[in-house]
Amino acid sequence: MIKDQNLFKMPTQLDFIKKSLKNVCVDTVLLFVMLAVVGHFTINFWERFTLQSELTNMKHSLHSLKDTITNIGKAYDGLHTELKDLVKIVDHKPHYVPEHKHKREVKDRYIV
Repeated sequence: MIKDQNLFKMPTQLDFIKKSLKNVCVDTVLLFVMLAVVGHFTINFWERFTLQSELTNMKHSLHSLKDTITNIGKAYDGLHTELKDLVKIVDHKPHYVPEHKHKREVKDRYIV
């Protein structure tokens, strides 16, 4: 009779092993799915954070470049105005032209 009782216990032990294997497989799959989802969100967040910081740096650099170009333009405009004023002043003064030089050469020097 002891042998008969062991035979009846054997299917219940096999069922327990099958259930535990199924549980382990399901738990493993769920663990991999959770790791994949967490990894995806982490990478997505990191990419957004990195891209945002890079875009902020580029935006700051572009503003600096814009300010520099604006300052260069203002300086050029001021210089051009001063040169025009100098040409007007020089044109209104009587010029001493040496006899060996032609008037045309002197005039060409002051054309802006």
